[in-house]
Amino acid sequence: MLFSQKPSELKALYSSLDFNGRSNARSAIISKVIDNISKRGAGITPNAFEAELKKFAPQVGTFFKGEEKKQLMGLAKALGATR
Repeated sequence: MLFSQKPSELKALYSSLDFNGRSNARSAIISKVIDNISKRGAGITPNAFEAELKKFAPQVGTFFKGEEKKQLMGLAKALGATR
């Protein structure tokens, strides 16, 4: 359910999780992004990270709020600056 593209399912999952569950979900999303990049075999590049992050936009928008979202976007921006 965590990787569903349906916003209603993501919102239902988010509201049913406690703080630790939401933290674990954020970790799983980032892990999935990194795993997908690694499967390509070209290494983790800023472009690859940004592209994968866009694929998981529904999950990022639902599970990353406030400071966590700022940190993730800051990481993407910092990686983008290294191009």
